[in-house]
Amino acid sequence: SKGEFKEIQQHVRMGHEIIKDLDIPQEIKDGILHHHERLDGSGYPEGIKNQKISLIGKILAVADAVEAITNSRPYRKALGLNVALKTLKEEKNKTYDIQIVEACQRVFEKGFVFPKMNQAIS
Repeated sequence: SKGEFKEIQQHVRMGHEIIKDLDIPQEIKDGILHHHERLDGSGYPEGIKNQKISLIGKILAVADAVEAITNSRPYRKALGLNVALKTLKEEKNKTYDIQIVEACQRVFEKGFVFPKMNQAIS
């Protein structure tokens, strides 16, 4: 439901609240806050676009998408790495930063495998 989705979206602000007083670079704090922002402004919590999204936020967004797609959720089974990479490719430059998507793709093409997934690109 819309209400449940709004509640889920709060994890970004909650994460930022948890780390806001830590002695870590502001870029990391911004990255945590921005990891669900999208280049086209369709993300949350602020709906910011392009260069207003921190670099770390853009990196975390890609990593989070791979993790979310390749792992099971209460509402669906894991979809696998190939689906994750296909999704990123389709969404690059609209939702996700093209350079980060391409860097992610190269990591997996070079043979990186998540230990618990035990699968590579086929």
